[in-house]
Amino acid sequence: MKNIIKHNFQRTFGLFILAIVWINTSMFAQEGKAQDSTGLEQFEVNDIHGQLFISRRFNIIRYLDKFDYLRTNEKINFWERLKFIPIHKKTNTYLSIGGDLRTRFDYFKTDNFERLETPTEEYRYDQRLMFHAAIRHKYFGVFSQVLSAWRLGNDLPEAPVDADDLALHQLFFILKYPHESTGKQSYLRIGRQEAFIGSGRLFAIREDPNVRRSYDGVRSNLFINRFKADLFYFREVPIEPNVFDNDWLADRELFGIYMTTPLHKQENRLNLELYYVGIDHWENFNQDIIEEDERQTVGARLVHRRNLDTGFDFDLEANYQFGSAGETDVNAYSISTDIEYFWKINQKEHRLGLEANIFSGDKEANDGESNTYNPLNPALGFLSRAPFLNFSNLITVNPSYRLLLPKGIAVTAETAFAWRQNTSDVIYSPPGLPYFGNAYESENSYVGLIPSIELEWAPSAFLSFELFYSGLIKGEYFASGSENQHNVALITYLRF
Repeated sequence: MKNIIKHNFQRTFGLFILAIVWINTSMFAQEGKAQDSTGLEQFEVNDIHGQLFISRRFNIIRYLDKFDYLRTNEKINFWERLKFIPIHKKTNTYLSIGGDLRTRFDYFKTDNFERLETPTEEYRYDQRLMFHAAIRHKYFGVFSQVLSAWRLGNDLPEAPVDADDLALHQLFFILKYPHESTGKQSYLRIGRQEAFIGSGRLFAIREDPNVRRSYDGVRSNLFINRFKADLFYFREVPIEPNVFDNDWLADRELFGIYMTTPLHKQENRLNLELYYVGIDHWENFNQDIIEEDERQTVGARLVHRRNLDTGFDFDLEANYQFGSAGETDVNAYSISTDIEYFWKINQKEHRLGLEANIFSGDKEANDGESNTYNPLNPALGFLSRAPFLNFSNLITVNPSYRLLLPKGIAVTAETAFAWRQNTSDVIYSPPGLPYFGNAYESENSYVGLIPSIELEWAPSAFLSFELFYSGLIKGEYFASGSENQHNVALITYLRF
């Protein structure tokens, strides 16, 4: 009975969102482009978790959507009414509702690093539904979002990020202080919330799995002249599979400050970012310790972005970790570089990129010191569209090419070459667990080749399609009989 209720709810909710999107798209097309003051035909491509995200009006983090332009519009269509429902006209307070439906079809082949008796081929279907409502005002706001996620066709051991019947994914209150002279806004956000900080190598929203990541806590963003300080204290929300059973204020603590200052008079042209992040986690899974992890990370990032048709962009980041894991001292680091050359020809943008990463590994087991880098809550898609490895004990080199076409089409092809940073340490799975077993040649460092190709098409603000292939072509580190891994996925996003 429980499964029947669950599936009926999900199907009904899914059909509701699909109908709303279809109605909105139809009515928007009928009412014409002149009413669209945001410019529907314009789009930008963001690289989040290594995944393309073509942004046409909606942000991947929905509380960042902006609909203030509707205040001055005399004629509002059906879809725009959902985004702007006046509550108190004198104070410009309004209600905004919306939702997301993601369906994903996967073909996956793996030997699961010899955890399974035979290599496994799997066809599976994932569905994620999210519905949100927000009250927006110049000086305050409330945002709430529920999530339901489930999977069919799963023969591999089910991960906790695969399914959640129904969860309160976000619920926070925000106080805002607008800086009228600059157009920026300081804020204090309290409650359950998603967080994407910096490059996403430390804090990201876990977009690729079925259940996204959220935190309970406080986040404050302060602007002082051109200087920005982002302070936060979070406790990561653990996933429980039933209805509204995810705990509040769980054990895993993350806290810190992320500071940004521009180094060029043109805003966002060249930024220096400095940060400190602390973590207190009840267990750590490095190769020689399973203990409480109390680790501090200090780092710097230099980001260059040019708003031109031709030129270079770069993103340089390095950090150092210290602290303790049980009675073991922590001494770890990471270095990442990403350089891109871009040019435009006939409204087509080309990007050639080269990224390199070093994530430290343990020098020697049981020596009283852990050198295995802990990437905290990263965007694992930086190595490939489908994550096969975690950012610990790795050296990678990643060449890439991206083509952006008119009408909301983007294509990316990339390859990651991966080695172990230290042959005394193992490699780690995306959740951070070490891979052990007799499938490995411990003296060899070459992990393998990770090719990836991705196509995304966003025909409208409401609808987008994504098709990708990623693989792990295993190198000398694996035993000769170990099977390669392959992942092909077709994903559809509906948004309103």
